[in-house]
Amino acid sequence: MAQFFRTFFHAVSFLTVLASSGAGSDRGQPFSPEPPPRPKVLLDYYHRLKPDTRVGNFILTGGYLNSIGRYRTDDFSHTNSYDSFAHALESEFALLFHERPIDEAALRDVDILVINNPEDPQHVPGAPLISDEEIAAILAFVGNGGSLIVMLNSVGAAEENFESVQFRKLLNLLGVDWNSDNTHYSDIPISARHGYFYDIKLFHYGAGCTLRFLPHALAPEVWLEVKEDVTFPEVRGAGIVKVRYGRGKVLVVGDGGSWGGGNMSRPWADNRRFLAQLFRHSKPSRDVPMPSYPVGQTLLYDTAFTQLNVVPSRMPLAGAMQPGFKYFEPRPRTRIPYSETVGTLRVVCVDIAPDGVRSLAVTPAEFHQFDQPIPSREDDAIKLQVTRQGSILGIAGEGELSRWLAPSISPLVAFIPNDAIRVGDRWEKIQHLRVNAFRGADTSVTRPVEVEMLYLRDEIIDGRPCRVIRSQTEQWLPDIAVQPADFLPDEFVHQRGGEELVYMASRGGKLLFRMDQWVDRESSMVIKARSQSRLLVWLHPPAGPTGVTTAEKDSSMITSIAHVAEFKLRSQ
Repeated sequence: MAQFFRTFFHAVSFLTVLASSGAGSDRGQPFSPEPPPRPKVLLDYYHRLKPDTRVGNFILTGGYLNSIGRYRTDDFSHTNSYDSFAHALESEFALLFHERPIDEAALRDVDILVINNPEDPQHVPGAPLISDEEIAAILAFVGNGGSLIVMLNSVGAAEENFESVQFRKLLNLLGVDWNSDNTHYSDIPISARHGYFYDIKLFHYGAGCTLRFLPHALAPEVWLEVKEDVTFPEVRGAGIVKVRYGRGKVLVVGDGGSWGGGNMSRPWADNRRFLAQLFRHSKPSRDVPMPSYPVGQTLLYDTAFTQLNVVPSRMPLAGAMQPGFKYFEPRPRTRIPYSETVGTLRVVCVDIAPDGVRSLAVTPAEFHQFDQPIPSREDDAIKLQVTRQGSILGIAGEGELSRWLAPSISPLVAFIPNDAIRVGDRWEKIQHLRVNAFRGADTSVTRPVEVEMLYLRDEIIDGRPCRVIRSQTEQWLPDIAVQPADFLPDEFVHQRGGEELVYMASRGGKLLFRMDQWVDRESSMVIKARSQSRLLVWLHPPAGPTGVTTAEKDSSMITSIAHVAEFKLRSQ
């Protein structure tokens, strides 16, 4: 038993050496840097009145027959309150509630200004207008590099009224206007090909209006098209748009109610994720480029794939054949199978679609397992599509070698969420992670898993300034629909002359994943990458003993299947 633990921990140490080889030392570098200061968001509550609808003796809420007092963060009663809005953003943004006129002093050191549905004096006597002096201060703020988010509502519904004269003057100066329509409710699928929003299946756009650009709009972009539900006459148009003004950004949303508590809580929609991504895009730009792949450009990556399997000697799996593996022997009678596969990947962009999606062809060449060449067909290739941000839409291998490589090559593409990321920023991303096959010659399956991504540090690689982007997660295997049949040889999951193996407990074990990418600051292409994944599982025959003590359980069941992939761009 003691011998097993010594063997196991020696193997883990060996894996660590493999993982760090050729990648440089991280000594003295931050594993997890301090987060940058939260961007300051000024929420205009001077032009939005406080709740004035009293229910009984203790509830004060926003209006139900008008818009007075809606969209407040401290109102937990009205379905259009902004309590969910504030909760979704406050960990990443510093929210400042402003209840005075907007002037230069108020906007000092602010990153984002939000103006939401200013109250209409025609319906709310005494409601303050957005003055010409405030408009001048706002334009100066944006022109100098600040960001402005403007939110409207439906036009024509009495309970959705907002001030339209001064508000329109502001938007028209920025190159945007609204249409006098009412979209009613609209469930909008978000395509995986979208160039700004990602990992969102459906966004619920509340009853709002559509938007249009004026001739002087600078760099206009439509980020969302809206369509009414089928129960209303069809209306199509822009629901969210972006323009530039001076050095700043302006985002206009046709329905501020999309972020109300009710819409943020719809179980079939992803409004919370959409909101977080919208505000991340609204951070003042740091000119971080999206991944660039010119058509016809060829990139050559030297690659290495290593696998190490650690299995208790008393377990039936220890006798499984491992074609092409060698054995690490830290002591007599201890043999741990490992493999090394090296080669070159040729990456070429073959097409760029109008929506910015790039089609890449990845061709393997000169692959060897240890010193033995791996045969491949002439048409062996991996095809993948990549969105404007670097989100991989799909990977498909043609040919036996390409199918074996396909689950491991996602580190070749960097995902850049917006143009304003800073060291210490974190965001989430769904990635298709490799589930390491125990038998190294088998093709591994993948599973979609949400990982945390971190802008770790800046570093120079081969004279090129790079951003180091880390992705990492730990997942219980059943939570991501991984069962023993997904990674074990067939004879160990089907009783046909072999012995079946099952999870010891409902959780079974974990998938641990970490990937570091060194991303060129000028092109956002990957210069170097290293991914590490490991399955740690507790397996046993259904009728076999599982041990009584923890040590007995470990020495008869714990199995580690570790995989390391490294990529290095050849100097151009």
